[in-house]
Amino acid sequence: MYPWASRPAAAATLLLFLFARPKLFTDSTWMVDVSALLLLGFGWLQCLPLPGALVSALTPASAAFHQTLNLTAFDPAAWRPLSLAPSASVEAMINVTAAVLFYWTSREASGHAGARILIRSLAVMGAVAVVFAVIQPALFPSGKIYGFWSPIYPEAHPVGPIISRNHFASWMLLAASMTAGYLLTHARTYWVATRHSRTSVRILNDTRALWVATCVMLMVTGVVFSQSRAGLIGLSVAGLVGMVSSGRHLGRRARGGLLAASLLFGAAAWMIANPSEGVLRRIESGASPADEWGGRPAIWRATIDMAARYRLTGVGLGAYEGAMPAYQPPPVVILFNHAHSQYLQWWAEGGLIGTLITVALILSGWRLFARRRQRDRGPLVHIREGAMAGIIGLAVQSIWETPLVTPAVLWLLAAAAALATERPPSPDAGESPS
Repeated sequence: MYPWASRPAAAATLLLFLFARPKLFTDSTWMVDVSALLLLGFGWLQCLPLPGALVSALTPASAAFHQTLNLTAFDPAAWRPLSLAPSASVEAMINVTAAVLFYWTSREASGHAGARILIRSLAVMGAVAVVFAVIQPALFPSGKIYGFWSPIYPEAHPVGPIISRNHFASWMLLAASMTAGYLLTHARTYWVATRHSRTSVRILNDTRALWVATCVMLMVTGVVFSQSRAGLIGLSVAGLVGMVSSGRHLGRRARGGLLAASLLFGAAAWMIANPSEGVLRRIESGASPADEWGGRPAIWRATIDMAARYRLTGVGLGAYEGAMPAYQPPPVVILFNHAHSQYLQWWAEGGLIGTLITVALILSGWRLFARRRQRDRGPLVHIREGAMAGIIGLAVQSIWETPLVTPAVLWLLAAAAALATERPPSPDAGESPS
């Protein structure tokens, strides 16, 4: 959540994009690429100073906002941005722009060995992050991340290197889904045998598959360990979607093996995480100290009220935290720094224009995924479907959370979208999915 933490990654993403020079606006991708470009254009437009009369016409409530909060005399005719918190919007747009560039670059590079390298790296990073999250309290009793940095928000519950436990679960949900798709691709390619005994021997001697499976189990454990109820629901949905979509390409015995492996991974992750003192209590109680002042329903009502004042262009992407103090109803027990719903927050920050552009991006991305999945006849289709299952699980979790405010989750979503919509290999390409 510290702004400086994402700057090196954003700069590296720009260099990768310039080096890879991905092909954009082709016959099959132009709808996605145009929608992404419109989103970037709209977001940066919110940051630019515009004539005061135009801003007042688009957002009549902004003049009253500035008159209330500005410490100096406010001139309604002076040029000002559409965003109510321009510096926060600039920070958000740096991350959104980097995520779009990363999507374009990853979509181009995911063919051949690119997808395999990406997913293996994610598997190792995810497993290491979970182990670190488990031992972090013992290593750093002060509660500081890596022993140096305190969370910006005192009420935060960091897990590993991510300040929000819900967003830690989001990252693990996406990474586990993509890695599971890769594992299924590997199994379909190398574990095909006519005799059951030979298949068992191949599995036990496949060291690569065993360590990848261990990484998947650890990342599922990470979701349970985070004590995120929304993350657990999202992971369950992702697992169900992944099994249904991938099962279409498998025989009866393989589908049975997939179901058995999923149940085994889930049971092992549940026992390792030992959630009896955490997530189970949260699920059973269904309450938290925040519920004393209204909890999520109170935040959602305040968000809807603020969004209604800025119907057309919103308060500015990334400006929710800066704008909400003017509209949060009493009693102000705690400041509402995000909407606890990605959809409501996006509506409040982007307004009708931003929402329509985002819907166009989602629909065009789904259309591209469906077309390319239909053309993908090889085992690599499981990577594509695993990535989409993770995206769907994240979409479900986003009903109650705002995971995309964490740059790590935003960029991993871009990587998942790239794997889901990459160009399918040609039948004679001879790619090895290992």
